[in-house]
Amino acid sequence: PDLYVDGSGVTPESTTSLVDAAVSVATFSVTNAARVAGVEVTATGDADLSGSGTFVTLSTLTAAGSGKVASSVVLSISSLAYSGSLTVKESATITLSTLSAGSLTVSSSTLVQFPQDPSGLRIIVGGLFELQQGATVTASAKGYPGGPVNSTTPGSGPGGGRKAAVGTGGSGG
Repeated sequence: PDLYVDGSGVTPESTTSLVDAAVSVATFSVTNAARVAGVEVTATGDADLSGSGTFVTLSTLTAAGSGKVASSVVLSISSLAYSGSLTVKESATITLSTLSAGSLTVSSSTLVQFPQDPSGLRIIVGGLFELQQGATVTASAKGYPGGPVNSTTPGSGPGGGRKAAVGTGGSGG
């Protein structure tokens, strides 16, 4: 079966919702400001997220086919995986830990970032990875705090190593 979650024609008080579920479907589609939260999705076909003002929070989305994250969609997800191609359209925002796709196109004005998490961001692409002009993949302000500006005082976080010995040219650790 297919699953379409469509919020068109509903008021903010009566948003079409899919919350805290695990679904396995042929195709998966979220459109028009529908509310999707805490859902684990497995699609044997394509998976699309579209519609201005659509906010989607998924645990995982795994699709055997292709898909798109349309303009102005805000997606927060742990793992996003497509066997086929994935296109992220203009002005979409994706916050995730792992993204894998057969091919990936990130359009202009799009932001791909990861949550503040020591495991970081993993992007795995089997074929073409096209990062178009104006698109951003960022880790800005997501790591451990650095030391004070204009200071030799180190920042904090695990694995810092020890101070380098004079003349070693490296961290010494």
